[in-house]
Amino acid sequence: MSASRSRGLVAAILLLVPLAAVAAVLVHGGRNRAFGPLEALASTPAGGGAGSLFDGLAERVADLPPERFHEQVDGAAEFLISIGATRIVAGRVAGPPEVFLELLEFRDEAGARRALEQDAGSDRSPGPGDEAWVGADSVMFRRGHRYVRLNAPGASDAGAAERLAGLAARLDERLRVPGPAGGAP
Repeated sequence: MSASRSRGLVAAILLLVPLAAVAAVLVHGGRNRAFGPLEALASTPAGGGAGSLFDGLAERVADLPPERFHEQVDGAAEFLISIGATRIVAGRVAGPPEVFLELLEFRDEAGARRALEQDAGSDRSPGPGDEAWVGADSVMFRRGHRYVRLNAPGASDAGAAERLAGLAARLDERLRVPGPAGGAP
């Protein structure tokens, strides 16, 4: 009976250890935004209201963890992961001109800064965020550990540039609003 009881105790312990490990990961993920479930951050609104960063601005088309970056950023996934990218949220704004946007989250500001530098070089323009680059059909900016790219392919008129600038300014404003997730997408 003693051997049977010992086996039962060992079996119970072997079942409880993995459950405890899963519980620890879930508790840690709930406290650490970088490891928490994407759905929690995606549904957390900027400023604590209903919706998300994109509400009223863009249709969300993708919300990707690092292992799926290749679906959005052809050829750049490995680079982005190497500099600390943790998430890509992509959206679309109906035109004219049609605007595509990507918000990339990084572990720290240095990663977001490197991504902007990779795309825009060392040139900076007056614009939104902590630093920006503004072109005829695109706006790229960094706000803290987040990097935003807006692109209106083929748009080159003043109206398109104004629309891009206005959209970028609204996104930047939402990123600055403190909320449960610091202005979540």
